[in-house]
Amino acid sequence: MKNFTKNIVKIKHRAREIYAVSYLPINQKKYPMVIFSHGFNGTHAEFIKNSEYLASNGVGAVCFDFCGGSIHSKSDCKTSEMTIFTEVEDLSAVVDEVSSWKKVNQEQVYLFGGSQGGFVSALVAAKDILVLD
Repeated sequence: MKNFTKNIVKIKHRAREIYAVSYLPINQKKYPMVIFSHGFNGTHAEFIKNSEYLASNGVGAVCFDFCGGSIHSKSDCKTSEMTIFTEVEDLSAVVDEVSSWKKVNQEQVYLFGGSQGGFVSALVAAKDILVLD
């Protein structure tokens, strides 16, 4: 029996829609959250096992498809419409959405990315740190 729920989440921003999947622990008042960002031409599916493992151990996770980030993406846009800057916007929208969920510990939202998704995660983290200073 799973001790987490898996749900499709659709996040609308800047006239586009992001497809995401959340993995949320059951029976916890608050939990940390990891947001996974895939590399170029990847999808949310790259981090399913990681997300299931974390959620089974009390840490929420969200995997999403960058808009235009892959020919297999379930999010809006074509790959020719994607840039590093649109990916920064997408990840920022996911961070904003996830941070608004009442069971997420807003002090423990972490970004994890593979390849280009790692670069985008670093840019978003740096942007948020610079805004706070």
